[in-house]
Amino acid sequence: MSAILEKLGVHSRATAVTNAFPSTAASRVRATSTPALHPGAMEHYVDGAAYDRRYEGRTEDIEFYGRVARDAETILEYGAGTGRLTLPLARSGKKVLAVDLSSAMLRVLDERLSLEDMSVRSRVVTQAGDMRTFSTPRRFDLVVVGFHTFCHLYSRADVVAFLARVREHLKPGGV
Repeated sequence: MSAILEKLGVHSRATAVTNAFPSTAASRVRATSTPALHPGAMEHYVDGAAYDRRYEGRTEDIEFYGRVARDAETILEYGAGTGRLTLPLARSGKKVLAVDLSSAMLRVLDERLSLEDMSVRSRVVTQAGDMRTFSTPRRFDLVVVGFHTFCHLYSRADVVAFLARVREHLKPGGV
C-alpha cells in the first residue's frame, strides 16, 4: 500500500493510512484524520489513463455540471483528477481551480491541458491538495465535487471538515 500512496504523491500519509484503516468499518468511522481515499480505493487513482478508459463513456455528469455552472465565472473543483469536468468547464469559458489529492492524476490533467488552446489553458490552475484541508484566499461562484469524490470521506469529521472548506471558499451567494 505504501507504494500506491507514494505513486499518488501522498508520502507523508503512508503510515497514517495503514494505521487509520484497520479492517472494521467502526474503526474507520472513529478515525478523525482519515486519508481522502480508503486504501483499497487508492490504486484506482494511480493510473490516470486507466481511470479515463474506465469512465470515458460517462458524460451525464459533465452535462449536468455544465448546466449548473452556466452563470458561474469561477469554479473550485475538488477531486479534479484527470480533468473529466475541468476541461469541459474551462472550454465553456469558466475559470477553474482544479484540486486533487493525487499528483498522478493531476499530471495527466496537466498533460491534457498542454494540448488545449491557450485560452483554455489560461483558465485552469491545478493544485495538489486534500479537500478536507485545502485553503486558498480566493472565493468562487461555484464549488463542485463531482462523480464519486464525496464518497471518499469516510468519517463525520471528514465530511464536516470538507463542508467547512466549501463554505470558506464560496463567494456570498455562491453555490
